[in-house]
Amino acid sequence: MKSHPVDIHEEITGAVFNRVLKEIKAAGRKPIRLSINSPGGSVIAGAAILSSLRAHRPGVEVNIIGLAASMASVISMVGQPVTMAENALWMMHNPSSSSTGTAADLRKDADTLDKFRDTLVAAYRRKSKKTATEIMALLDAETWLSAPEALAAGFVDVVTGANPAQACAWSSKYPRLAAIGAASKTFSMENKTLVGQLAAITNPTAKDAFFRKNRIPMIREAARAATPELPTPRTLSQQIGAISDPHKRTAFYKSNRSLLLREECQAATPGCVHNM
Repeated sequence: MKSHPVDIHEEITGAVFNRVLKEIKAAGRKPIRLSINSPGGSVIAGAAILSSLRAHRPGVEVNIIGLAASMASVISMVGQPVTMAENALWMMHNPSSSSTGTAADLRKDADTLDKFRDTLVAAYRRKSKKTATEIMALLDAETWLSAPEALAAGFVDVVTGANPAQACAWSSKYPRLAAIGAASKTFSMENKTLVGQLAAITNPTAKDAFFRKNRIPMIREAARAATPELPTPRTLSQQIGAISDPHKRTAFYKSNRSLLLREECQAATPGCVHNM
């Protein structure tokens, strides 16, 4: 039976959940072929996407073509099978948030994050058969895996050959960052991008410092460059996702915390009312 194509090639938000839900309904009784190239995003929206895909019959086949990071790697666990390009990249880490308030507020937020983490552990365990302790250790370490490593860990089932269009020459010292950059057809050493700036730095110490400072923005940059048709961020969730400076990101979150929570809830579940 011919499969129905669905893609997640952007940051995961409530709006992406709504689009994927429509695609699932459009698939009817056809199997779904899900293509993933995403830096991750909202845990709430991602969990809704995962459960919706898991409920689909006759099933979902996942193809990781460039990047499956954070919540995108969780969603990939729905695949039977999960296929990953040999020059793609896979990442898992603990959920995070910015918080403000009293000590009691912060403890409550920490407990909530632990509950979110437990949902991620369950999804990874279901696919890989690893123990909860093993999964939590990988989350704590913010684990990055190449395709062969993800295969050996049990997170993917098949590794395919690299797409010639994704070929890209990078320093052997940064093979995993190279895999991110390879997801974009438009990347070049001349680009005035963070990855391009990294490639232009010759001093090893300066190169390492630049990488540590800009790692997360580079992931988002690479994913967006790979999908240039993405619209300019408009929602509050998309706006905060586009802020690379940690201080500005925290300030934005503090100023818009209630609105962000309401936006996420309403986007993922139309008609939902979030208790502030």
